[in-house]
Amino acid sequence: MPEAYTAQGVRITVEEVAPVKVCSDDRSIALAAEQFLSRPPPAIWRVAHQVVEGHLQTVLGTVSVEEVYRRREEIARRVREADLAYDLQRYRIAPAVKAEEIPVALVEKERQIALQEKEIERRRRELEATVIKPAEAERQRIELLAQAEGYRRRAEAVGEADGLRARGLAEAEARRAVDLAEAWSLYNEAA
Repeated sequence: MPEAYTAQGVRITVEEVAPVKVCSDDRSIALAAEQFLSRPPPAIWRVAHQVVEGHLQTVLGTVSVEEVYRRREEIARRVREADLAYDLQRYRIAPAVKAEEIPVALVEKERQIALQEKEIERRRRELEATVIKPAEAERQRIELLAQAEGYRRRAEAVGEADGLRARGLAEAEARRAVDLAEAWSLYNEAA
């Protein structure tokens, strides 16, 4: 049983009995389904209890103790009216709340996109640091080794060519010297 205070500040304990129903229009049913469908019955009861209790305290705060006893029916009617006013205000606010949910969802989506872009950039940098740069360094190392091997082979080929040319020249010179010696020898014999 809730406690409430009258207009004179007297605390009274009130037993509240109130029927709770959902209006039969589509909008009310949709709103009730949205707010209560996933909740267990005790949670629904708690919400209804808090709403009725709040309206009851609001109404009782405007009357005296004597008026509570004399005007029970009127107070019950005023609590119901307060409940209807609450529902009306809630219906007025619900579209605005829905309208605000859309920009909030968009901001959340943009934030997720920004986080995904940052993650993509992080992964690109990680790939570059762990795969691309080492592969590029290895490629350059292999190119340098290939250039060095090419230089070594050219140098060997030049060396071999120079050696063959020198040997060919030496052999030709030796052959000429032998031929010249034979020619002198024949000339000397003939003379």
